[in-house]
Amino acid sequence: MIWAIVITTLVGMAWGAIAMLGLPPILTGLVATGMLLLFALGRWIVGKVKARKAAKKLEGALEQQAEEQVKMVWSDLQPEIKAM
Repeated sequence: MIWAIVITTLVGMAWGAIAMLGLPPILTGLVATGMLLLFALGRWIVGKVKARKAAKKLEGALEQQAEEQVKMVWSDLQPEIKAM
């Protein structure tokens, strides 16, 4: 929802610049499009970084859980191994 507000505000500012400064509409449209693309790219990069960080955290937790299970298995088998 907030992204829709940000984009709407950006487009409104671009058209306001046309009215106040007398800029050509094509120039303002190109600038607004470029800003939207930069905004989308930044949001995509932040999402990728967050996802990668979350994946590493999950992988670490799974690795720790696997190590604990291995220790539990060895603990269960110790009496049988000693009896042999």
